[in-house]
Amino acid sequence: MIVGSAARSVRDKRKVRRNECRWFCPNRRLHRPVDPETADRRVHAPRRPGDANVHNKLGVVRLQQNEISSAIAQFQLALQANSRWYPAANNLAWLRATHPDAQYRNGAEAVRMAERILRESNSMRPDFLDTLAAALAEVGQFDQAVRVAAKAIELADSAHMTELADKLRLRQQQYSAGQPYRDSSFSADE
Repeated sequence: MIVGSAARSVRDKRKVRRNECRWFCPNRRLHRPVDPETADRRVHAPRRPGDANVHNKLGVVRLQQNEISSAIAQFQLALQANSRWYPAANNLAWLRATHPDAQYRNGAEAVRMAERILRESNSMRPDFLDTLAAALAEVGQFDQAVRVAAKAIELADSAHMTELADKLRLRQQQYSAGQPYRDSSFSADE
């Protein structure tokens, strides 16, 4: 046991290390100083490599950094760690259905994943239905995409998710016009 000024010194160092990390950091023991200019792009390696939640969050960060291939790999690692981790499956299906760059899209895979999410989760969440509608439109099943989007709009309205419902209405109009949705939040180049 450390006592006296040595104990205060150790406590102060731990406190500084905890405060140095200003970003998602699952590994509390390996804190490193963070440059404030790059803090939004920095993610520490996961302490538990098989943690689906960590891999999903890393995938989201990689998307924000426009590292699409790395994001796909992280979502796949999350699903390998836990095949029922629906946020990662939904993120991957959305990316596969709506990315502006054709090399990242795979409509058939997106439909399979979105249908599996809805079937296994027993949850009719509007965001899951939104992903299924986008995937159906990607494979050219526009009538079915319109119906699924209508159900998602109904659920979003009943849950008072007005922003999502408005976005769903715009997408539904695209599907009615025979156009798949392309998510403009993805940048086209990696």
